Amino acid sequence: MLVALGHHALPGLKPKKVPAHIAILDVDHDLLTRFSSFDKLVGVTPCIRRFIFNCKRGPEARRAGPLTVSERRDALLFWVRSVQRNEFAEDFHRLQTDKLFTARLQRLSPFMKDGLLRVVGRLSHASIRYDAQHPLILPSSSPLVDLIIDHYHKIYCHPGSDTLHAILRQQFWILSARRVIRRRVFKCIRCFRCRAQPEAPLMGDLPADRVNPQPVFSQVTTDFAGPFLIKSSTLRNAKLLKAYFCIFVCLSTKAVHLEAVSALTTEAFLAALQRFISRRGTPVLIRSDCGTNYVGSRNHLIEVQNFLTANNDAITHKLANQHVTWLLNPPKGPWFGALHEINIKSTKQLLYRTRSKWLPPSSPPQVGELVLIKEDNLPPLQWKLGRITRTIPGKDGVIRVVDLDTAYGHLRRPVLKIARLPLDSAQEEVLSRAPQDVRATRARRLIP
Repeated sequence: MLVALGHHALPGLKPKKVPAHIAILDVDHDLLTRFSSFDKLVGVTPCIRRFIFNCKRGPEARRAGPLTVSERRDALLFWVRSVQRNEFAEDFHRLQTDKLFTARLQRLSPFMKDGLLRVVGRLSHASIRYDAQHPLILPSSSPLVDLIIDHYHKIYCHPGSDTLHAILRQQFWILSARRVIRRRVFKCIRCFRCRAQPEAPLMGDLPADRVNPQPVFSQVTTDFAGPFLIKSSTLRNAKLLKAYFCIFVCLSTKAVHLEAVSALTTEAFLAALQRFISRRGTPVLIRSDCGTNYVGSRNHLIEVQNFLTANNDAITHKLANQHVTWLLNPPKGPWFGALHEINIKSTKQLLYRTRSKWLPPSSPPQVGELVLIKEDNLPPLQWKLGRITRTIPGKDGVIRVVDLDTAYGHLRRPVLKIARLPLDSAQEEVLSRAPQDVRATRARRLIP
């Protein structure tokens, strides 16, 4: 006969404590995060429910054919019921014990029908759908709510927050709806592309040639103005020709010198520069832009830009022989050469003006971020995508110019000409794992 002895009967035997761990997993919440859209959720769920139904029935009672409207509706109500029982578990318990609801639901006076919590409201006698009379109550922190908001935002052509709120109220009553809807609309990439606002970094200190006294026209900035139509002769039917003004502005005294130029050629510009030197003396420093801020048609803008970029070597060689330094401002940044566009009074106003947008600190652009490149001659939905490959900070450490890698080559743009996309960590991870040659294609797929 065997007798079980406890640890008290054996002095040398000590009791052992066995650790135990209990984990409670929210299976429904985990399944909701596996669906990227509301259509997939209400499309896959009926298929699973139909499969379960057919497994319990004979061949003659099984369902077949395409999904019906009622099956998709039942799938939506299934997920709403699951989310409600998970988020409002205490309220369901109080409802069974005839107690008051919690504070967040008490003001709605909810009631239960078919296992679903609905708002009582005051529209029971209105000739509208039952869901509009008594909307379904949903929490604000559920993945189902995010899928529903994104779905209705897309099918109703990306309305604003207030319009989308009114549309959702026809079927759902979301707690803290205004805050949740605004957050989801702000994360919509297509809406962001239509309202993208470039960042404005802190304005840097003026260059030394702008603030230190120097001889007149020893340090100048130049630009082209035009074209202007002129007559080739004094005859009545004389042919009209294009003419340009080459403007030289002294960086120290703001004095202006004008030279007439007959064409946008290397020879014409060098001739105007030679006449300026003969009249004012040889400058030590010349600043100019890259030709993208000229007034005129698009063809003229391209012509001026090609002129300055294609003949850069010839002009630089000519200036080097006369011990002149020529500096180019960043492309598409006319504010780097503000003296081309403003007079002395406007310049003094800008020097002492305080802008409120510079007071709050902003996060600088980082290498590897995906951005939109603002184009003046294209609508926002046609702006090109680029990835920051290099940041160029100023002497004070503030980044104002970045280098970009696009599908069409490498570009250099001011920070005011780019807008960072609000991508979440999952989308950034997908792009970072992709090879270099397919990143642009995947980026376009992520953006609707």
